[in-house]
Order: sequence, then C-alpha cells, then structure tokens
Amino acid sequence: MQPLSRTTLPSGEVWSEERLDGGTYVLDWKRAASLRIGSGGRWSRLTPHRGAAPVSLRALRRLARAYAASLRGQESLHATAVAFGGAAVALLGESGTGKSTLAAALLAGGGTLVSDDVLFFKFRCGQARAWGCDPALKLSRPQAMPLSKRWPRQFDPNFEKWVIAAPRTESPVRLSALVVLHRRPRGALRLERLKGVAAALAIQASYYNEIL
Repeated sequence: MQPLSRTTLPSGEVWSEERLDGGTYVLDWKRAASLRIGSGGRWSRLTPHRGAAPVSLRALRRLARAYAASLRGQESLHATAVAFGGAAVALLGESGTGKSTLAAALLAGGGTLVSDDVLFFKFRCGQARAWGCDPALKLSRPQAMPLSKRWPRQFDPNFEKWVIAAPRTESPVRLSALVVLHRRPRGALRLERLKGVAAALAIQASYYNEIL
C-alpha cells in the first residue's frame, strides 16, 4: 500500500507514514504505535508497537483524539498557546520553528500553558474561545526553559523531546491573537502582519484536518 506521505529523519530512518486503507486512515509512528481512524472519525484505535514508551503513547493518544475529532468536524490547530490574564496567544508554524521554545519563555514571564501541539477552538458571542488536550510542553532542550526544574519531566523517545508537566489553564480562554513562526536565517528577525488570503492560508495550513 503506497503511503500518502512519509517523514524521514536525517539519519534516513522512516519516522512516520500516513496512508489510506480503504476508507480507514492509518498513521504509523514507527517508534511507538499505529493509529487507525474510521471514515468520518467515528472510531479510532491506537495499537502500540513492541517496547513503546508510556510517555510516547500518552502523547499519541491525545493526537489521536485530535485527528478523529477533525474528521467529525471539530477543527483543531497544530499550535501552542499561552494565556495571560484570561486571554491566550496561539503560536502556529511547522514543527521545529520554535513554538514550544517561545512558549517556554512566555511561561517564564508569567504566562500559563493552554496547550502544546493541539488547540481546539470555537466561536461564541463573536469571540474565539480556545482550549487544549495536551497538558505538557515538549522541548528539545529543557534548559531552554528556566522554570523547568520546578516541574516533572520525562524524555519521549518517539518525538525525541523532553515532556515537561507545566501548570496550565483548566477552562476555555479567549483567543486574542495568532502568531505564525517561520524559519529564517540566524539574526534575521522580522515581525510582519498577515492579512486577507495570506492570513487565511496560514491558519488553514495549521488545521489538523489539513495535515491529515
């Protein structure tokens, strides 16, 4: 069965594959588990691979819920969000652009974690409200987070990141802004306001439905 997409590590190791088996989506993280999602997101099943780490499986179960919910029409964003005073800022961008690292700096500055990786949202009374399903922050280098020594952490061999159990908000919060991160050459920092089609495309590219 030909995969729809495949992610390969710099070493050449295949890290994950996505494919269709009839009407069933199959997402296979080679180091941890295989996820099957039925047509329309009506059911999902995560099957661990031999020797999979429990910390990896916990993260993948949360991702499984996001993938299945997206197929049922409940959109979620591949985003990390931090709240200040009841209003959240969501950080969008491809993996490796620094969403979690920037979130760690915001937490050190007094913010509260809403979610890392998966952010659900809905509109009510003209406001966007957001909440998450991932209660931890994932960092490649935990020393990038000055407060990480206060909170429990475990190494996730699937994502090759440290999972830090930072305090987080418990209820939906007002989503006040979206910030899209891009890789740029060292030292070339720039803030740019996205409008119209460019803004819409940046948000759409972050939908889990689009990724799936």
